[in-house]
Amino acid sequence: MMKIAGIELSNGLNIENRESYLEITYSWYHPFYWVFLGFSLLMNVMVINIIWDDLFSGNVPILVPSFFILGGLLFLYLSLRKLLNSVKIFITSDKIKINEGPIPTFGNNELDTRKIKQFYCKALRTATKANGPTSLSCQVHAIMNDNTHELILGGLIDRQQSLSFESEVEKFLGLKDIKIDGEIDKNW
Repeated sequence: MMKIAGIELSNGLNIENRESYLEITYSWYHPFYWVFLGFSLLMNVMVINIIWDDLFSGNVPILVPSFFILGGLLFLYLSLRKLLNSVKIFITSDKIKINEGPIPTFGNNELDTRKIKQFYCKALRTATKANGPTSLSCQVHAIMNDNTHELILGGLIDRQQSLSFESEVEKFLGLKDIKIDGEIDKNW
């Protein structure tokens, strides 16, 4: 565990203030994703073994196995992305640059910090089924000068991570923390 601004951070989040910029790194790694990777590899091997002969004999329309192959490749991509990727956020006085890698993804973004009014954290509760257990994930958003909201970082398991992220970025950019409707209660 690491401590930033009096808040203890969970593993995976690293915040470094480097005088001229703030560098924030978040790793998605969790041992569970090894299980996910094993499942995806097993699924791909099973699909290939089951449909290989039928695919080239013409007994199965090409569209049917394509769904299974694409599903298996999607599981493989998602598990490798969670195991290997990290998000790097570089914040200077004039821009925020968000990069996720090394596995390619659509999460890369760049924002002009002069157009940001405020940052806030939002909690998302999801239930697996009606009246079932819920899980909590947190997101950090930016409110722009035109009142649009931009997702900066999502999928944080620990609310303390999102609150410390918000606090450090606002402090670095000289933004005053203002309460936003729907944000995580800082005293929760």
